[in-house]
Amino acid sequence: FCRRPFPWGREDQDLLAFYREVGRLRRSQSLFAKGYCKLPEGMPQGVFALSRFDESKTLLAIVNLSGKAETLSLEEVYLSLGIGDKLPHFTCLLGENTKNKHLTLENMSFSVLLAENDTNC
Repeated sequence: FCRRPFPWGREDQDLLAFYREVGRLRRSQSLFAKGYCKLPEGMPQGVFALSRFDESKTLLAIVNLSGKAETLSLEEVYLSLGIGDKLPHFTCLLGENTKNKHLTLENMSFSVLLAENDTNC
């Protein structure tokens, strides 16, 4: 690979910090490498969501590229996955946080959420 165009000595420190945080998050959560994968149904146009899950945890990553702010019901997103019938408590790992079981994403923003699955059946 040609590294000549890389801005050696003039790196964007915010961007570098972001990628370091994403790498740390990836190493800390085995769901990024293992588990099942599903795409939630019924997402607004321009909003992409991906879920990785196993028996004990659910990871949900949502990106808003719609051109405007979008507010999503976490319950609707979770239930569309068909992996549980009750919304677990999600903790924000990176990006925008939730409020009252809803997630508001400004344009060009994202959220990575993690929940412990309810195993009391």
